[in-house]
Amino acid sequence: IFPSHDIRSRMSLLCLIQYATPTVEFKLADNSYTSLALDQVKDLFNKMMAYSISCYAQEKVVLDSVAAGNFTVDMLDNGWPSNTVS
Repeated sequence: IFPSHDIRSRMSLLCLIQYATPTVEFKLADNSYTSLALDQVKDLFNKMMAYSISCYAQEKVVLDSVAAGNFTVDMLDNGWPSNTVS
């Protein structure tokens, strides 16, 4: 089951796919803009979803470890998905 914000993200992407022009303008962290083709938007979305799902999975591992009494501090640094976008 996906968290509600993931479902909203998927619905937003479906709306974008249905009504988008061939390119979409995205605002970047430095306040500049870049144009992405629809295939690039889909690829970005898929990577974001995979990252989000991986984070929730690792969070569950940590919480289950806490509940079972076998949590270790290294769990805060290990097992999480990379923050690097490829």
